[in-house]
Amino acid sequence: MVKRNIPVFVKDELLRSFFDEIIDFNLSKLFKLTLVDEEIVKSKEHKIIIIDQDSVDIIKFQKKKYDLIVLISSQNSSNLNVDECIDVINIPAPFKVYEILNRIENYFHQINTHSKQLMSFKFFTFDPSSRILSNKKDSLRFTEKESQIFMCLLEHSETNIQKKDLLNKVWKYNNEIDTHTLETHIYSLRKKIDKKLRLKNLICFEEKKGYRLNKLLL
Repeated sequence: MVKRNIPVFVKDELLRSFFDEIIDFNLSKLFKLTLVDEEIVKSKEHKIIIIDQDSVDIIKFQKKKYDLIVLISSQNSSNLNVDECIDVINIPAPFKVYEILNRIENYFHQINTHSKQLMSFKFFTFDPSSRILSNKKDSLRFTEKESQIFMCLLEHSETNIQKKDLLNKVWKYNNEIDTHTLETHIYSLRKKIDKKLRLKNLICFEEKKGYRLNKLLL
């Protein structure tokens, strides 16, 4: 199997030295890492890239190229504000290299898992591979997490799903994620669906029962 090439564009000297030392190791079965400079970043098309905080300004001008940005951030750094269609994985320093590798491999796995045929409803169509929900007039592309939430709600559209179960399915074993994070994601998702698709009450919540997707609206 041909491995995908993931560019690493970091300006911090310690980070660059670190990646330079590990880059020749066979760290993943799915991809390999390659150190790149600013010229390569600006001239070539990349779907996924690993960057540090010092590289953010350059990447912002290139943001339309990427599906996924892996940002290695310091404690005092700010978040990377990019187009909502771009997924950003934030890796706080210090970190373990396998944390980055696992997050990217999970990203590939989720793409492969969801890359099925189009899901057609009465009014809308959902493409899991591109994460786009659309009808004849309007379309909305979900972020990676929003797509996972939508797919999970879709699987449980005949009943309700409790917050803790939705958290476990979308964020897996991550103990740092709480219900507030889920509520924030769903609040944002509801607003986007309402604004771009003019769909009100697609995601419903009932106390003690949990969330439910009103599939009849689709």
